[in-house]
Amino acid sequence: MKNISEQIFMVIDFETVTPKGVPPEPIQLGLVQIEKLEVVSQKQKSWFIKPPAFAPLTSFDTAQTGITNKDLENAKSSLEIFDILDKICSLHDYIFIAQNANYEFSICRRFYENRENLSKVKFIDTIKLAKLVFPKEKTYKLDHLAALLDIDISAGRHTALVDCRITGEVFNKLVGKLDFVDIETLLAKTCINCDKYKQISLF
Repeated sequence: MKNISEQIFMVIDFETVTPKGVPPEPIQLGLVQIEKLEVVSQKQKSWFIKPPAFAPLTSFDTAQTGITNKDLENAKSSLEIFDILDKICSLHDYIFIAQNANYEFSICRRFYENRENLSKVKFIDTIKLAKLVFPKEKTYKLDHLAALLDIDISAGRHTALVDCRITGEVFNKLVGKLDFVDIETLLAKTCINCDKYKQISLF
């Protein structure tokens, strides 16, 4: 069985706008690679994403994320960004990691058509992982998990790349507290889009 430390992971995070009556639209994507259970500082990237006209950036979104309309003016479209993400997914047999991974998975799933590499990637939820390690906590929000694990919260929370870095550190420390070391068991306990989950509608 493959050891968790041998797997290459990719932490993924979207910042979004949430127009009424439709699914969230991504406005920023962050990716941070993890190798040998270490965040690889040279392998992290973020992109702004221009939302469609029906999903404009609001003052609330700017207050929460710091993203402005100027940031999005010349940004790539969602289709272009997901083409890039699909190409990245062709480079390794990645497993994605996300905090509340159903959210990131639901966004990616809308762009699966003609993106075979992306559609094959499994998602691990750090909330499911944290419940294995800390089963009695009342909340599993990212800030709370970081505090439990003595991880500094960086300036820039609620920007995609910073949230990826924090989530990656949370993942690494949680894995270090598990009583198993194989990737198969980790997926069985924390994957949110293995076969039995694929038909769940999140909207």
